[in-house]
Amino acid sequence: MQPLNFISLIGTTLFSAVVYMLLHEQYPKLSKMFVVFLVVSYFVYASNLMRTIIQRVQYVFLGFDTPDEPIQLIIQLIGIVFIAEFINIFLAEVSAGMSGDLKNVGKVFDIIVKLFLIVLSLPMVTTLFELILTRL
Repeated sequence: MQPLNFISLIGTTLFSAVVYMLLHEQYPKLSKMFVVFLVVSYFVYASNLMRTIIQRVQYVFLGFDTPDEPIQLIIQLIGIVFIAEFINIFLAEVSAGMSGDLKNVGKVFDIIVKLFLIVLSLPMVTTLFELILTRL
């Protein structure tokens, strides 16, 4: 991931917050649908980040003679945790009815920032894994 992608994500989020505030004053129901749309689109974006993380981790472990089952289990557990968190936020947003706000979008943005940090730290982590696996 490039830092430019992160900056564009921040810009899009700030723009979306302004659009929400403008919509909320005139059309509260439409603003609620806009928030649900933001949560879903951030989920798709975070899914792409998770795919990048999984591909990089698999690439490291495929280069060594390690069993696949533990690696797949770890990746599945991480994926399940993030997907469950997104579903929880989405359901909270939908169940809030037309009185919701950007609080849950902020939670989703926080998760995406954490995924960005994981993606940016992957070169260091993969180097550490390679060092450990070459010593075995």
